[in-house]
Amino acid sequence: MIKQYIFKITPQDKNERINFNMGSIMHGCMIEFLPEQIAQQLHNASARPYSQAVYVKKNIGYWQINALTAEMNNYLEQLAKLWNDNIIYLRQRDKKYHIQLHNISTGYSYKDFSRCFFTIAQPQRNLHIKFITPTSFKSNGEYQLFPNIKLILASLYRRWNDLADSIIFEDEEAYKDICKSTFIRGYNLSSRRFGLEKVRITGFSGDIDIFIKGPEMTVRWLNMLFAYGQFCGIGIKTALGMGNVEVWAKNREDNNTSVTALIK
Repeated sequence: MIKQYIFKITPQDKNERINFNMGSIMHGCMIEFLPEQIAQQLHNASARPYSQAVYVKKNIGYWQINALTAEMNNYLEQLAKLWNDNIIYLRQRDKKYHIQLHNISTGYSYKDFSRCFFTIAQPQRNLHIKFITPTSFKSNGEYQLFPNIKLILASLYRRWNDLADSIIFEDEEAYKDICKSTFIRGYNLSSRRFGLEKVRITGFSGDIDIFIKGPEMTVRWLNMLFAYGQFCGIGIKTALGMGNVEVWAKNREDNNTSVTALIK
């Protein structure tokens, strides 16, 4: 199950401002609301069945949580009912916030999600990715500050294979081929630091343009993976608020259409 929940988050202290560095704190808040056994299972999971992030649009704070399995979606459905139009207390900040459910996406099984991209009439070769919260990767034990197609695709590929219950990428050569078919055409990025409890990770935010060459089937696979990125996030620490993205199909007139709008 792939499903997205978006809440408006409003501080009760009128002098406080919401920002993306609250992602780690809101993650802790979510975990505290879960039964202890479930929280421990999520902590020990090799692949977190969710991502979440805090961001601001037009001076309004939003908290986005994405379920990536049916079991996680069941928990989030219950939490959404509990939180909606209520006040929550953040112990780490000793402050209160009003939570209002803003939007719930359509829920998709992995089979249905993939089917959307293999049945659309025309897959998209030009994509625009907006990195909303700071994004980074770890390679050879070091953080990677700049976007890299292989690291981006490895993140999406690995997350899909870890959590999907159908349509698994099993052909390593095919994966290498899709990496060779994907290029960064342009970018407008800036470095941003993301705060965790004891460390600050330098990453990047902003926009990149992607071009996909090769056969139509390759384009369809990549459309699916990048669209999945809007739910699973890209890079490291996506459970704590990093790597939140939006992906758009970019047509020849430069008008943007959300990739998720292609899902019927």
